[in-house]
Amino acid sequence: MAIRRALSPPIRFPNHSLRRNCVSEILEEERFENFRKGCYYPVETGQVFYSKYQVVGKLGFGVTCTAWLVLDLKSHTYATLKVYIRNEANQEEFQIYKHLSQGNPSHPGYAHVRTALDAFTIPHPGGCHHGLVQKPMWESFRDLLLRNLTHRFTEDLLKAGLMQVFLALDYLHTECKFVHTVTTFSRKYGNDPDGKGYSTRAHLAEVIGMLGAPPLDLLKRGKRCHEFSLKKIPQNSSLAQSEEFLDGQNKEMYLQFMRGMLQWRPEDRKTARELLDDP
Repeated sequence: MAIRRALSPPIRFPNHSLRRNCVSEILEEERFENFRKGCYYPVETGQVFYSKYQVVGKLGFGVTCTAWLVLDLKSHTYATLKVYIRNEANQEEFQIYKHLSQGNPSHPGYAHVRTALDAFTIPHPGGCHHGLVQKPMWESFRDLLLRNLTHRFTEDLLKAGLMQVFLALDYLHTECKFVHTVTTFSRKYGNDPDGKGYSTRAHLAEVIGMLGAPPLDLLKRGKRCHEFSLKKIPQNSSLAQSEEFLDGQNKEMYLQFMRGMLQWRPEDRKTARELLDDP
């Protein structure tokens, strides 16, 4: 006989100690144009969504949604609720999460991919919003790095983290047939010598300086190759010279590992599964 847990009553939050911000003070997502257009849902602490998720506090915000820590009144556990702006383009993200959850659960990377626990529609004057519930995330690699006084990972921590990343990527690539294409890089890369900031030309020159000239057969595939020149390639910027903290065998193993990924031809790059087997 199955035992059902009783639904907890919503928590009552005191408001006498809350600081009231100046009406004219612009905060977080309020700076975005979509906020001024009324596209964001006005979430309040203590509010209950879908009859079971009570908002405890705010976790963050972005151009597509706000994120909140919620208490599941049924399971008595905490979760993350993302409340999206009014935009039908967000439906694609919901479909992706649905597809991710339908993969092979026995794959070792399945547990390392964040899926949706629940999804629902939030009615609101002017148009409905979508809510997505997920498990709360741990600290990011960036947060862990900033908490370390040396701002460097230990070898064991880095290896453990990369194992999880490659397991997740192998699941996405082999089971879900998805490729993650969003890349964020530091603004220190690709700065044009003309002083006008980032340019594709300068960034490409830096990549060539690190990896060497691209093979001719790859250049023949490109539609914009005629726009660029192999002149003004940065000197002393090879992959080996870019690593300043390792030496000896550790450095050689690191460079071999990186070269497995950093290849001009996509077909020459190691897969996530092959990188997992790297010593």
